[in-house]
Amino acid sequence: TRIPNPLYNSSAEEFTVNFWVKPVSRSKWGDIFSLFEGTTPTANRGRFYITDNSYIGYNGGAGWFDINHPDTVTYYDIPLGKWSMVTLTASSSGVQLYVNGYPHAAKRWNSGTGGTEDDFNYTGMISDINNYPYMYFGTGSWWGSSECYLSNLQVFDRSLGESDIQALKAQPAYIRGDANGDGEVGMPDVMFVVNYILGTPAATFNEKNADANLDGEIGMPDVMFID
Repeated sequence: TRIPNPLYNSSAEEFTVNFWVKPVSRSKWGDIFSLFEGTTPTANRGRFYITDNSYIGYNGGAGWFDINHPDTVTYYDIPLGKWSMVTLTASSSGVQLYVNGYPHAAKRWNSGTGGTEDDFNYTGMISDINNYPYMYFGTGSWWGSSECYLSNLQVFDRSLGESDIQALKAQPAYIRGDANGDGEVGMPDVMFVVNYILGTPAATFNEKNADANLDGEIGMPDVMFID
């Protein structure tokens, strides 16, 4: 999926990207999210990306770096088959990954640009990314896509602190069809919608999620959509 980059042509000096992801299968290299220089991902364009393996990479006008490159280390901190909130912050002092509101503890850094992680030109990286017209989901790294579900994208033109990120985690996630709010979509959600139609909604019934066909109403079409 390709959407306009909200940071494009901005003067942002830092940013945060926050979204929910549910990996369906494991991939050593599969891309979840990227900011990309061109209109179609190709090998000769700048990019900033994260894979379902907690691998973050940047290659652009300010140089390049890898964090947790899969040939060096593998961190499956984004659980398989479950919804997790993933947050990336970037500022002049560096890049930080959060999973479900907490900083990713382990970090293996390498770069061909020279210097250490603390020396990298993050200001130049952010300026570079501000010139990327598009944001991608499921593509944009060098090696292809991750098989996953994605939801609830939020982009901020500042680097959120840990308390802000945990506040985002506390907000209920929108998952289309998840009428009972358990983070999954299946037959229990069908029963929740049917009970709502019959006039006996459960206390935990989620009306926003239950409108699965997005017609503004809750009824049998939503049951058919979920089923």
